[in-house]
Amino acid sequence: CETTIFNCKCCQTLYLLEFKGSTIVELMKKEGTTLGLTVSGGIDKDGKPRVSNLRQGGIAARSDQLDVGDYIKSVNGINLTKFRHDEIISLLKNVGERVVLEVEYELPPVSVQGSGLIFRTVEVTLHKEGNTFGFVIRGGAHDDRNKSRPVVITCVRPGGPADREGTIKPGDRLLSVDGIRLLGTTHAEAMSILKQCGQEATLLVEYDVSVMDSVATASGPLLVEVAKTPGAALGVALTTSMCCNKQVIVIDKIKSASIADRCGALHVGDHILSIDGTSMEYCTLAEATQFLANAADNVKLEILPHHQTRLALKGPEHAALVSSSFSPTSMSAYSLSSLNMGTLPRSLYSTSPRGTMMRRRMKKKDFKSSLSLASSTVGLAGQVVHTETTEVVLTADPIVGFGIQLQGSVFATETLSSPPLISYIESDSPAERCGVLQIGDRIVAINGVPTEDSTFDEANQLLRDSSITNKVTLEIEFDVAESVIPSSGTFHVKLPKKHNVELGITISSPSSRKPGDPLVISDIKKGSVAHRTGTLELGDKLLAIDNIRLDNCSMEDAVQILQHCEDLVKLKIRKDEDNSGISNEPIADSCGFSGFLEHRVIILYLNFILQQGGEVPCDCLRA
Repeated sequence: CETTIFNCKCCQTLYLLEFKGSTIVELMKKEGTTLGLTVSGGIDKDGKPRVSNLRQGGIAARSDQLDVGDYIKSVNGINLTKFRHDEIISLLKNVGERVVLEVEYELPPVSVQGSGLIFRTVEVTLHKEGNTFGFVIRGGAHDDRNKSRPVVITCVRPGGPADREGTIKPGDRLLSVDGIRLLGTTHAEAMSILKQCGQEATLLVEYDVSVMDSVATASGPLLVEVAKTPGAALGVALTTSMCCNKQVIVIDKIKSASIADRCGALHVGDHILSIDGTSMEYCTLAEATQFLANAADNVKLEILPHHQTRLALKGPEHAALVSSSFSPTSMSAYSLSSLNMGTLPRSLYSTSPRGTMMRRRMKKKDFKSSLSLASSTVGLAGQVVHTETTEVVLTADPIVGFGIQLQGSVFATETLSSPPLISYIESDSPAERCGVLQIGDRIVAINGVPTEDSTFDEANQLLRDSSITNKVTLEIEFDVAESVIPSSGTFHVKLPKKHNVELGITISSPSSRKPGDPLVISDIKKGSVAHRTGTLELGDKLLAIDNIRLDNCSMEDAVQILQHCEDLVKLKIRKDEDNSGISNEPIADSCGFSGFLEHRVIILYLNFILQQGGEVPCDCLRA
């Protein structure tokens, strides 16, 4: 916490003064439930009781009144000074439905304009959930001027309204709520204003922007490294411009209070020379935009500052290293380096022909194709892919909702030129558990309403409206690898697996199966991990899972083995010549389906053949 050293002139003793704030937190819980907080400390633990963890989705976390590190002085008026750790835990468990905590917290640091920072403001409109906006505030006016602070947002709750909107970051100052100024208000008064405002409120927020003198004085290209939280957008929109008779990728707009704005190193007009080591020299605007949207959480941008002359494209004779640190209250960080173009590693300045970038085919207005026959394209990783669409129905969780965040245009009110992307999936949420959605998937429709010709705000509003009915239908577009599939033989397939998320395959045992015969893949869920590999097909023989042979395993045993696999699952697959391709022979004969599995599996297989243009003889239909 912030401290001041006071020197007593009488006895020349140094006193260390700690400045802390305090607040009263009231929580309501039902009988048999817990508050969802972990408390450490006690008189036997050499420390004051403090909040060491807030369980995501718990009562304490969703109240947006507590933060990790807060000290608990009393519970329902009972002072905890002389309580042991186990006594504190027992008290919190048995305190009743109404819990009143007296909380002490460390005052937030004070940002000083001019010390490498400038202040800017932005208006943010948020919608309440459970009477909160999803952030914790600290500070406020105090009788002791040493304890007075602006009203500071110290925590943004993951998945809450503020987090989903994406503008507000920890360390920002809250200046007003619906025009009501908070300057001079105490913490309790600020909390009261937030609680009493309507379900929708406009907040005026002040944030820090780093002053980067090294950018203004740079004599050549710079390498800007920006660290961002998972799923967060950088906040820049790109365009093209002509420079030295060639097309270049240029920053067109920067969203206020975005990561790009706060870092102070990026400006409108800067040329983007490379993204994560891939040159933009041969990229179209759509490819560069897509590449930036799929950039890692630690983004490396090679830029030519907007004020540079054309001669700077040749690079300086000597490289100079410039480094700096970002505002400590921010969620992001960056570093800067001045680059000599002649000394760049080959990988950083490698040419990137169009073939190495993703070319998304033009969106068709009809999104309802059940099986994509689109021409192949090249994905960002250089793998050949094709796009497919599928529908996903999600039922909201009372705590985390649907569990997805979208990323679209830099400015939420601009019409989208392409479908918004899924930028973040909450762990153990309905979106993750469905086993179909992945980060980077395109949302082409929400509840039947196409997103491409709407704004990003409208797309998010459709999701919010769906949370009222607790159900949403998403139509997604995703990439499927164009893997080389052998017509027959044995090979291995590796699939990533998450806890409580299915791989998307159904395995069955033929009724005529004998000891030593393999199990068969009878269904593959569209959009699942298994489907996206492009390798597995209906009728494939499953010989082993993680090197465990299935010759003498029952179907139930194989399912158990699959469920207990972790991280990476290795499947040993065999394809037989007679069931690898499209056959005009009766399935009952060519694939050994006589008396095999259930009727629905045969129907699935017939469907597959018909969609591929094959013919099904009448005797097969009778079978």
